[in-house]
Amino acid sequence: LSQRQKHLDWTAKQGRILTDSGNALRHYSEKNGFPYLQRELPHHYLERGATSPVFREWAMEGKASREGKIVRPEWVLTLPHGIKAAMLRPSPIVGAWDRPLFAGKWEHSTNDDEVVYNVQTGTLFVDLRIPRTKPAQEWENLGQTFNNPRRMLESMSDEHLCSFARQHVFGGYSVITTENEATKRALCTRHHCIDWNYIPGKPRPRPNKWYIEGQNSTGPSNIWKEWSYATNKHGQCYYFETWQRIKGDENGKGLCLAMRKKNCGNINDYDGILVVVGDHFNYIL
Repeated sequence: LSQRQKHLDWTAKQGRILTDSGNALRHYSEKNGFPYLQRELPHHYLERGATSPVFREWAMEGKASREGKIVRPEWVLTLPHGIKAAMLRPSPIVGAWDRPLFAGKWEHSTNDDEVVYNVQTGTLFVDLRIPRTKPAQEWENLGQTFNNPRRMLESMSDEHLCSFARQHVFGGYSVITTENEATKRALCTRHHCIDWNYIPGKPRPRPNKWYIEGQNSTGPSNIWKEWSYATNKHGQCYYFETWQRIKGDENGKGLCLAMRKKNCGNINDYDGILVVVGDHFNYIL
């Protein structure tokens, strides 16, 4: 493939890896032993305009859980296979992360293919992925010509817009739970309030839910793996991602700030998240 063809295929390739070329719909299903709740879907609360009160409630309940208080059942995610409702737990992945490897089926991508910058607090996160094949010089030249982002986009040809769209950033809330008392495996379910890949009326049809496997089981890990929650017909996770700590995040134990822009009720009022961990920050509007 040419450089341009590789760039245009980037989004599709990410999707093929993440979904086992579309087979995730079958893997993550009640028939396959992995039922899910509608409220577990990543865009469920976004579609209903309810992310602000729900995220705030989760943060309050998470704090109550850490203090040993009772978590109200209506805010606890129910796990399948007859397991009792999982209890919220502190996040083991607070930090700033890049992604050395993303693999599934017969394909993979690495840090050589894209820049991934994932800043995760104990509640909010912002996750950025940009392919290294992007025509950066073209975009920088346009930025110098037009200091207004809207005018810059309006000046682009269909070809340029198609190329520009090959990047992804999303932000929201990570709910961390324990699978059950037997395994005590950490599960993360992400709920998105801003997502460049979200199309109104066509939300992601399966939860953004995965296991966390840390290199260090007794403290902060500098490397951890994300494993798909559902499995394929062979009982294997159909994708995994390796995450590596970026120096300067103080192992997630220092400065940690999660802020969300207040919604003033204006129809044109844009959402926004700012997250800071150690010397690293990320934001999304």
